[in-house]
Amino acid sequence: MVSSGMKPDVKAYRVVFVNEYCKIRKPSEAVLLLWEMMVRGVKPSMSSFNAVFRVLVDEGKLDKGVLLLKQMPKMGCPPNFLFYCIVICGLCKVKGRMQQVEELISNMLQNGHNLDATMYNCLLAGYCEDGDEEMTPKTVMT
Repeated sequence: MVSSGMKPDVKAYRVVFVNEYCKIRKPSEAVLLLWEMMVRGVKPSMSSFNAVFRVLVDEGKLDKGVLLLKQMPKMGCPPNFLFYCIVICGLCKVKGRMQQVEELISNMLQNGHNLDATMYNCLLAGYCEDGDEEMTPKTVMT
């Protein structure tokens, strides 16, 4: 397409490239395409990020998910509540990641997103997984 002088648009990138890489479980390649989109002046869509986040979390590549979440504003697409929820709930399932969860929650709140029942349930499960008896009741009472 590019060698023929045509410029792929956001739909072409999302449908053909990003979604296909996610289907075949190659999220790293999908992330590279998101960066390529930005370099070529094509703003990545929220659904493109959503597909990549789901695969990263499903495959346990949470550090890459957190990194992508932090890079989204640089790509012209600030994370919305759904993206925070996917990454935070994924982190809550892994022992020892609650400090990182708390940092992301703080960032999420600063960006105008509030916690909902799903997020509180994830937080409770995460603190229980970590054996943090002190934070569990605080989370319920907040």
